[in-house]
Amino acid sequence: MVFTHTLKAKLLTSQPGSQPHTFAVPVPAVSAVAYRPGQPGQVLLSTSFGVVPLRLPPPGEELAKAAEPPRVEPPIPLRNVQHSGFDHQRIFDASFDPLSGFVLLACGHSLYGIDEANRVDCLAGDPYAEDGALLVDGPAVHARFVGAQRLAAAGGGLTFIRDRCSSSRNGFTLRALHELPRPEDQGGGGSGLRAVTTVHLGAAGDVGPHTFAYCPRRKSLVYATRGRALHQLLPHGVTRQLAGNDEPLASVAAANSAAAAASANDSASDDPDSAVSAAPVEGPSGAGRGGSGSGAGRVGADEPRYGLGAGGGMDAGVNPCLMWPGACSFMPFTNIQAVATDPDGSGDIYVLDGVSGSSTTLKVLRGDGQLDTLAVGLRIGPKGSGRWPRLAALPGRRLIVYGVSQHDLMILQL
Repeated sequence: MVFTHTLKAKLLTSQPGSQPHTFAVPVPAVSAVAYRPGQPGQVLLSTSFGVVPLRLPPPGEELAKAAEPPRVEPPIPLRNVQHSGFDHQRIFDASFDPLSGFVLLACGHSLYGIDEANRVDCLAGDPYAEDGALLVDGPAVHARFVGAQRLAAAGGGLTFIRDRCSSSRNGFTLRALHELPRPEDQGGGGSGLRAVTTVHLGAAGDVGPHTFAYCPRRKSLVYATRGRALHQLLPHGVTRQLAGNDEPLASVAAANSAAAAASANDSASDDPDSAVSAAPVEGPSGAGRGGSGSGAGRVGADEPRYGLGAGGGMDAGVNPCLMWPGACSFMPFTNIQAVATDPDGSGDIYVLDGVSGSSTTLKVLRGDGQLDTLAVGLRIGPKGSGRWPRLAALPGRRLIVYGVSQHDLMILQL
């Protein structure tokens, strides 16, 4: 059974009538979403059933007017499951790699790939490793992961990985899977030679991304660390702040203490994305909620950002939106829960911004730097939910919100 309704929230955007529609599709325990291009393209979901296709109307066709509503199909028959040690119940994320044609899967201590013939193989790490493993870089067969739980394929043989790391202030570190491309005169594609490295984010190397996505138009990774700013990873580990501000609203000691508590459990079997572990730190007067952008605003590359002057940071308990007019234009995010990028090449970055797993705000950072709010009060889960939402972007201006409800997912038609 498929439910359809329209968001009632007022949209803070300059485009009237662009109110997104939502569609709830019953499916148990969705843990990952990946789009596999083809004729036609295929949306794959990791569920309690296994890896299943989600049938949708073709891009450009409105879901509300489609002759056949969105529905889940039977699991795809995977080959080589037993020999490879693959367990579909341990999939944390998925991403399509255009070089190899694989759907890559983050499975905690290992990375797997599903090829065009639906054969599954372990590509890096050790699927039989026990919790408490160490980070090890090097050739894929020797590489080790503590808890690989997020993926973003960049193409050209590069895939970014979010791994667990107890020495990081927020419990995460950025790593990369490299595959050597095969020369074009030999047919192109991937060679199967892979290696894993750790990516150091410049001066912020002790804080890893908690959510990220690869932006095809910007040709770079966009990510959030502490939750109030979007960053861009440039070549050589250089980073650039795209929007928002990560300066702490509480004392550094309080922020570090909360980050350490949130990452105390390094078990790869636990997904740390929860409202309890990822909520921003609050000072005595609730300062950690910062300010939420209202309406559209433009973020310039050279625009000064609040809190980055000589003083650096601010005292706990101060609400910048009340004390300094215009401060919210520099702090447009309250707490970034999830990001996704437009696969159609517009450069749009979609952001879920909120402090609970029951409702959130949907924003978009346009390719030209314009920041718009698409929906406020977007209901994504039951009241009091402690799980953060996940976000995936599909061709045709469609988004999938999942990870909060254990019995369905939400499709947004923009």
